[in-house]
Amino acid sequence: MSREGGIDWGFGEIAAFGSLIMEGVPVRLAGQDSRRGTFVQRHAVFHDRANGGEWLPLGHLSDDQAKLWIYDSLLSEYAAMGFEYGYSVERPDALVLWEAQFGDFVNGAQTIIDEFISSAEQKWGQRSSLVLMLPHGYEGQGPDHSSARIERFLQMCAEENMIVANPTTAASHFHLLRRQAYSRPRKPLIIFTPKQLLRLKAAASSVEDFTTGAFRPSSVTKSSWWQTPSNAYCWSPAACTTISCPHGRRPMIRPPRLSAWSSFTRCRTKKSQQNWPSTRTRRLSGHRTSPPTRDRGRLWA
Repeated sequence: MSREGGIDWGFGEIAAFGSLIMEGVPVRLAGQDSRRGTFVQRHAVFHDRANGGEWLPLGHLSDDQAKLWIYDSLLSEYAAMGFEYGYSVERPDALVLWEAQFGDFVNGAQTIIDEFISSAEQKWGQRSSLVLMLPHGYEGQGPDHSSARIERFLQMCAEENMIVANPTTAASHFHLLRRQAYSRPRKPLIIFTPKQLLRLKAAASSVEDFTTGAFRPSSVTKSSWWQTPSNAYCWSPAACTTISCPHGRRPMIRPPRLSAWSSFTRCRTKKSQQNWPSTRTRRLSGHRTSPPTRDRGRLWA
């Protein structure tokens, strides 16, 4: 896989962590099931059943690498996220991440999001680059295990306070994490991570996707847009599902993907529309709640 391509989500994420610590950037990840991954996709730490020993493969890449910490936290969103937020404030050189077991569980830390992550810079000039990874997707797992409430975070986007992203492929996630580690000024990053896409072939990436290029907030080209009655913005996971048609059938439409919404890149989608056929309407697909169309004129990425 590492030589021939077809790199899946978990591999791409581990590659991002490994490349950063080898470049001297400390990485810290905490969550209720982060060592293994809620959906058994990460396998960052191995356990010896005989003696209880632990082995962290990324801890042995080079002699001068930075530190990597991965913790299975206590069953508290409020306390764990609050600690990681404070750690990210005091360690501007580190990539600090908090992961929810399921995106819905972030409700338990809503106070931290409202009072610190979304507003601390405006209130106190306090900067944080904390990354929230929230598994999101309607795959039939029922209440409290489906929606990370994308609409809530979009409604809190204002005054360039944070970035909201939903990467589609392993390489996109890889570049997004690396960009977050080096971006200045520091801003919180909210990533809606997938469930189905973790092992979907359409979401896998080639080796070249990792060694070249960068994270793209939207994916639009003339060749990828088919003639349709209207332009359809497509939230990234819906695009992957559409592309992966059964029985080799070609999908009726292949809409452009939006992988990030933030106030930093509001002009990129507008510029990319020059590649699309002239149409009268634009719609959003793959999102249960339509996002607000204006946040002081600066919401769309």
